[in-house]
Amino acid sequence: MLLAIFLTPFATSARLYALLSNNELQNKQLEQTVEAINRYSSWRLSADPDWKSLADRGRIDMVGCQIADTDILMSVIPHAPLININTADTSLLAAGLNDLGIDLGSASALARDIIAYRSPRSEDVSGEQVRFGLKRAPFEDISELYDFRDLQGVPMRALVRTFSAWAGRSLAAKAGDAPQPSSYFTISTRIASPTSSGQDAAVFMAGGSAQLPGTRISPVVQDLDVGTPKRVTSCDDLLGPKAATIFQEAGL
Repeated sequence: MLLAIFLTPFATSARLYALLSNNELQNKQLEQTVEAINRYSSWRLSADPDWKSLADRGRIDMVGCQIADTDILMSVIPHAPLININTADTSLLAAGLNDLGIDLGSASALARDIIAYRSPRSEDVSGEQVRFGLKRAPFEDISELYDFRDLQGVPMRALVRTFSAWAGRSLAAKAGDAPQPSSYFTISTRIASPTSSGQDAAVFMAGGSAQLPGTRISPVVQDLDVGTPKRVTSCDDLLGPKAATIFQEAGL
């Protein structure tokens, strides 16, 4: 199983941890483990059509499972339903900003600033919302939205469920439109044991081959998913068959 391949290098760390009983080493081990889980999950998006279908329909969002005394929380967020901040028009951007709690008047003005920020041509906007001035080039990462003062208080977990810098909608969806499959996904995994925790989140482009993991496009540096899972399932269901056995072999 591919998850075993990703986790095998960390088994040695687990044995060393048993000898040293060092909390810092355990934290590092958990960080490596969640990175491995996310790489494995990006592979499943190409190798497991049923699992990808769940991801495309938003069914793997804040899903939790437990192995012994270790809690795992995972989200796989498809980008196709999101708003593309590099191509969306003013009205769609304003609608997304309004969904984040910004009043419609301010959202419309902010949407115009976002378009000016990403556009090489001159726009008739002040750019006062932008801390470091207008970039005049496409967004490379969703975190650039924090350059806008009105968005600095919006949690990253809300931004990544609203906007994408790599894919998504440019125009408002019409009633009855069928959901489109995604090529880009934000994958976030958090593991918490009684003494430590580790989290990794990144944007992945699903691989075109069932033999290869997806491409890690960009890390998401801010904490994403914390709190109570929306849905709890078995770890074999969430991570694949024999997940519990593999985690035990990795020392978790």
